[in-house]
Amino acid sequence: MTEQRNAVADPKAVLAERGIEMPDGIDVAAVENTDNTVHITLPMAPDGHAELSDDELSNAAGGT
Repeated sequence: MTEQRNAVADPKAVLAERGIEMPDGIDVAAVENTDNTVHITLPMAPDGHAELSDDELSNAAGGT
């Protein structure tokens, strides 16, 4: 359990100990799920990508 606590407290250091260096300016966060909390990670939206219009959304969802 200590390893897990260290990963949450300082994930960049834990990665570095395993030979995985993160560039300066990149933040790394580690979170623990609990009995009543689940974390979901969503990818960052691509650059220059705005929200879809209703028509675009309909087409993306298999509409015609």
